[in-house]
Amino acid sequence: MTPPPGFRYIDVHTHLHPEWLFRAIRRWFAERSNWNLESPTDPAVVAGFLRERGVERFLYCSYAHKAGIAREINAWLHATRARAPGGLPLGTIHPDDPDMLEGAEEALTGYDFPGFKFHINVQRFFPDDPRVMPVYERLLALDRLLLSLAGRSTRLRGEKEEWERPPIANLLWLSSQEGLWAKLGLLREAAFPRHEVMAQIYPGYRPALRGWFLLRRAADLLRLALRLAGRLGRGRSGGHHG
Repeated sequence: MTPPPGFRYIDVHTHLHPEWLFRAIRRWFAERSNWNLESPTDPAVVAGFLRERGVERFLYCSYAHKAGIAREINAWLHATRARAPGGLPLGTIHPDDPDMLEGAEEALTGYDFPGFKFHINVQRFFPDDPRVMPVYERLLALDRLLLSLAGRSTRLRGEKEEWERPPIANLLWLSSQEGLWAKLGLLREAAFPRHEVMAQIYPGYRPALRGWFLLRRAADLLRLALRLAGRLGRGRSGGHHG
């Protein structure tokens, strides 16, 4: 595939894990799904694969799914830079680590990572966990990025959980679509998604009742937007993020 003249491909979500973690991930999916995760995962091979297809730069990430491994993973991500030309690592943290803040500072200033990647439903902590707030503040202070995935599990309810304070870091709207209408189409899909995603947000969702649940979704999004606007307004009037 040859990029159009002047077009630059940037991949912002590439998973690179230490081999011991990749083995555990493959085993987990082999036991619970029909996913076939047999593609090469060596960082040099992945970087070469992307480079051959015109990808100029890429963000790669891993995540600590439990306490006690975040700093080990970050050290591996840092060392992997030499084997993944064109790649920039996003670090990981876990709020159950007693040295989480020291590990975050090591990743941001010691390793000079451009930011963090959170996988909320796998790491099993709420985005507005008070323990994580100093990390968001540090991201703001250093003008770094946060890439975050969220979903519903036994502890989470996605957008249905009302945050006491939105964790504002640098927000990226990641879109491969060109043109206003294409981007609006992606926004519509995110706001009013397909059946399986709606069922994750609303456990009682039924396709036959989609119209009712879309109205409920619109009301929820409006309330969330008003809460966020109110908190951003108070933050500006106070002169700080508080």
